[in-house]
Amino acid sequence: MDVQTALPQIIKWLMAVIFVIAILVAVKLIRKKLRRLKSRMISRAENAVMQELSPFARDLTSGFVEAMKETTPVVRSTGGATAVCLAKVQQDFKDFHPEDADTDIKTFILEFLQVKYCGQPEFEKAKVSSKVKLNIGDKVHTGVTDVKINHIAISDYQKTLNSATLRYRVSAGFTQNGARREKLYEVEYTLQLRDEYDASAFISCANCGAPISEADGICPYCGMKHIRDTIFNWVVTDILEK
Repeated sequence: MDVQTALPQIIKWLMAVIFVIAILVAVKLIRKKLRRLKSRMISRAENAVMQELSPFARDLTSGFVEAMKETTPVVRSTGGATAVCLAKVQQDFKDFHPEDADTDIKTFILEFLQVKYCGQPEFEKAKVSSKVKLNIGDKVHTGVTDVKINHIAISDYQKTLNSATLRYRVSAGFTQNGARREKLYEVEYTLQLRDEYDASAFISCANCGAPISEADGICPYCGMKHIRDTIFNWVVTDILEK
């Protein structure tokens, strides 16, 4: 087949290819325009609806945000220097047990909330001083539920001739009037030291309960050793609610 005979066939194929390409381009342009038109129509419809419902939507959104703040408040951070303070207090008092102290603090916080907010007349289990009982502040009988102790940390430790004091920071949360609250408490946990030369003082043996003289230092009944300056219990002497 010579060139003149093949030329018409080549032109037909080229025209067909151009025609197909044109159709594809047209379809693509049409789809693009349809998408733009659809987007505009949806946007206009949304704007129209929002214009009608915007006050309600604003109130609803604001209420939802506030509700989320109330139901999921941020847990308060305690910080502190627990390891450093424990090393010092355990050097001064070999029989000091951090786990027992944490239990005392937790028990106190739970009872503090019951006394302050739930109408409990006084502390029943927590070891507290008369100062705490007198300075608990205004009692609000609104009730609290779902109490959770989040974190406990020691922030400071001081020892004098008369006393030793650990300062705890306690992060706790509870539900009050249907809203979740997160609080930070600063608690003083104090040991009042006895005069080690007071030979007339008597105590009860922590092991067998027998009365023994403080001057003895050793129970004559069971042989348990007693450290004179730790025979008094550690008690909560102050609290600050933040």
